[in-house]
Amino acid sequence: MSFLKRSGRILLQLATFFVLMIVLSKATTFVTAERYAGVGEPNRLFPLVAVPQPGDEATAKYQMLRWVALRNLTPAPRFKLPEAAGRFTLPVVKGFEPVVEFSSAAEADGRQRIAVTMTDDDYVLYSTYLTDGTNITPVNFRIWGPSSMLLALIPSVVLTWAFSRMVAWWWPRRRPADRKTH
Repeated sequence: MSFLKRSGRILLQLATFFVLMIVLSKATTFVTAERYAGVGEPNRLFPLVAVPQPGDEATAKYQMLRWVALRNLTPAPRFKLPEAAGRFTLPVVKGFEPVVEFSSAAEADGRQRIAVTMTDDDYVLYSTYLTDGTNITPVNFRIWGPSSMLLALIPSVVLTWAFSRMVAWWWPRRRPADRKTH
């Protein structure tokens, strides 16, 4: 029975560790997010979703742009999106097909709030911005990736250790006198 008890505790510790790694690595993206109050230049990786202008060579319904590419666009795409949510893929890069998902919501002042999630090879980029169709106001930007997992590693180990100590205290071992009677 002690083998099963030890195995159960080890499996519980492993499950706790992995759950904590996932939760804490996601939480670090919110803590380390860049927030813009209508001022400042966003990160150059800031993803945007646009509708290509008619006559543009692009055949896709939507295109993904980076903030740094906005300076050199001719003709300028439309940034107000006709759908409330969508998903599209980008061309394959080194065997990986990046995926872009977006959702939009109408604001009271006639602008649209757009949330973009771009899944790249190692990273997931999240951005939120407001647009009236031509002007863009960045709201926030965050990145989830290997660095987020690294930041979550030590707290996950410590919290798993604390949880295992709590389980060991809560689930006491049987006394030798109890073993003889059974």
